[in-house]
Amino acid sequence: MDDRVLRVAVVFVIAFLSGLATGVWWQRGMGATAAVPEETQVEPATPSTGPNAAQTARIATLESQIERLQERLDARTADRAREGLEWPADRPPQFTADGFPRAFDAALSICKPDAILVGYDCEEPPCVAKLRVNDGWHQALMSCESFATSFGATIDLATFGIDCPDSEPERVALLAPIDAEWIGSLDEAAYQARLGQRWDAIHEAWICGMP
Repeated sequence: MDDRVLRVAVVFVIAFLSGLATGVWWQRGMGATAAVPEETQVEPATPSTGPNAAQTARIATLESQIERLQERLDARTADRAREGLEWPADRPPQFTADGFPRAFDAALSICKPDAILVGYDCEEPPCVAKLRVNDGWHQALMSCESFATSFGATIDLATFGIDCPDSEPERVALLAPIDAEWIGSLDEAAYQARLGQRWDAIHEAWICGMP
């Protein structure tokens, strides 16, 4: 069973549970029918004023099915996230491993946010800029025409604080401009899971005072 069918099954079962709870079963579409995996096939509920003992048992069974299906989806997402991503071909230069650092350096020099560039992580897409930041940096960068022209108006962003044993705490921002066309071709859940893994790895390896 692929992920799309799993997701349809989860939605189908949730919708059926809603029908049981309200005594109403809705089917959307003009005579359309959906193929549902055998393990999730259910019979429409008969409208009633409230669930009886049989319906209560059926609800418990369906809730268990939802939990199992969701666990399978989560496991598949985690497996794909561990694989990492490959650089796509024929992307704009600012969204490539070689072009991103040059374009980001240029935007920083023009926009001048209150931030220090610590480095880049471009081992896989998307490139991530690693910044040590102060108040106002985000507004200064995102409202800057040079940055918007190169990368657009949306980014993936993680921020966190680092307690430094021999100096003041550091505020860190990890920034990845969004290549919308490429990201739109991916499994979004797996992409976000993988990006979260990269955030965590950079966080764990952070060294206070990095130039």
